[in-house]
Amino acid sequence: MLTQLPLQSRVTRAPETVSREIDGRAVVIHLTDGRVRTLNPTGSVVWQVLDGRPVADLLEHLVLTFPEEPRERLHGDLDQFLSDLVERGLALRQE
Repeated sequence: MLTQLPLQSRVTRAPETVSREIDGRAVVIHLTDGRVRTLNPTGSVVWQVLDGRPVADLLEHLVLTFPEEPRERLHGDLDQFLSDLVERGLALRQE
């Protein structure tokens, strides 16, 4: 599993995925193997903007969206979430 993605790294949705939002949650389907993943509200916010922008920009988006949450917690959660998406083949990491 990836850990502590550099803030300049870029992560984008894998082209083999499609998603739909249902009741404020993104449902992501990997078209090649049929795996389905339902994201929590925070993950859904990240998924919406997962377009290859730097991790630093994704973090700032989360900080603005969830101002009541400590930045360090959001950073750790984002890193873990992005690493999980990459490991599952739902997202691609670019340096």
